Amino acid sequence: MSAFHPQTNPCTSETRRYSEFESLSATVACALQKHGFQKGDTVIYCAHDGATLHVFLLGIWRAGGIVRSSYPEDVAGDLLERIIESKAKFILCDEVQARECLAIAKRIFEWNVNVITFGSYSYQ
Repeated sequence: MSAFHPQTNPCTSETRRYSEFESLSATVACALQKHGFQKGDTVIYCAHDGATLHVFLLGIWRAGGIVRSSYPEDVAGDLLERIIESKAKFILCDEVQARECLAIAKRIFEWNVNVITFGSYSYQ
């Protein structure tokens, strides 16, 4: 019965059914690994997308990763501090935060920090 109860993003009404989680999270895990993700890497998420967020979290765990959260409303200094503390290599954010997260990621010189967005943000 739970396979039919969807997770819904209240802002966009987009839904994800529990029956989809296994295949979608495997796709996320594979995509992360193709972008250099390794077991033990940390992803900081600061996103609101309730329908897709759970799929990403499961995908991160399937790839052997660690998840850490940061409020989307946090100031840049708080996010930067969390990245440094956890040596995060990925930030998962909403499309509207992409530009700010990219700017924060560029402030880390010891390692590369990749920004993943929900939506279709262009890096140009």
